[in-house]
Amino acid sequence: MKNKVLLHACCAICAAYPIELLRSMGYEPVVYFFNPNIFPPEEFERRLNELIKYAEKKQVELIVDQQ
Repeated sequence: MKNKVLLHACCAICAAYPIELLRSMGYEPVVYFFNPNIFPPEEFERRLNELIKYAEKKQVELIVDQQ
C-alpha cells in the first residue's frame, strides 16, 4: 500500500503534474477540492466538473467540499 498524501487543487490542469510527480515518488495522492472563492458560480462548476472527469480518468480519489 502506498502512502497517501492530500493534494488541494483548484482545477484539473493544476492537479495533473503534481499527481504524476507524487505517484512517481511512491505516493498515492488524494485530491481535495474546496474553492469557495471561485466566481462566478459557472466557473466553479466548470472547474469541478473537469476535475471530476480527470480524477475518474486517472483513478484518483477525489474529495469535494462544497460547504
